[in-house]
Amino acid sequence: FIVAYRKPDEEENGKMTVAYKLFSFESGQVNNVTRNVYLLSKFGQSYKQIEAKLPTPFYWKTVALPNDKILAFYPDGKAALFDSEAKINWNGIFKFEGEGVCDIAFSGKHFWCVYEGGKCVIRLNPTNMKEEIRIGGKTSKFGEPVSLFCEGDYTYVCDKEKCCIWRIDQNTYHVEEYLNFDEPVLKFIKIDEFCLVQLASGIYKL
Repeated sequence: FIVAYRKPDEEENGKMTVAYKLFSFESGQVNNVTRNVYLLSKFGQSYKQIEAKLPTPFYWKTVALPNDKILAFYPDGKAALFDSEAKINWNGIFKFEGEGVCDIAFSGKHFWCVYEGGKCVIRLNPTNMKEEIRIGGKTSKFGEPVSLFCEGDYTYVCDKEKCCIWRIDQNTYHVEEYLNFDEPVLKFIKIDEFCLVQLASGIYKL
């Protein structure tokens, strides 16, 4: 997997300096990689064309979809769906009560969105991008849900305030605590048999 990070105490013409590292599970090595390698992993084979169509592409998040499609979204809620040739098939806004989406994941059937301020997770219909199911809300058990990961029949939600990962059963919509930590949880993913979590202090393999 590849991470982008800000180099500490380094600036060029008043701007922050960003670098990229590739972590290999096979070799256990960590190597520096170029910006183009990072963009390839983020936007796919058509990364040059997609990058050219997005303002400040570094701040856009992406979701890889079947048939080499890419859904890109920005913190203010703007979103664009690119096909395999980097043509925009759809664009719109992902917002809830005026707040832009924090993170989006694709389960193979639906899009799942998380809103930190709204303390909720929303399932969208992938055909029309309309809300189908909403889990949580202002009075829910969620604290500050900030990111999502989908695998099989489950959606995993990272909660920065509660320092835990929630697990949602996509069939019953039951929510339960999956993992707990001693610091804020920012991201959780599985890569084959490996589980990675990003906490406030860094990235760890579970």
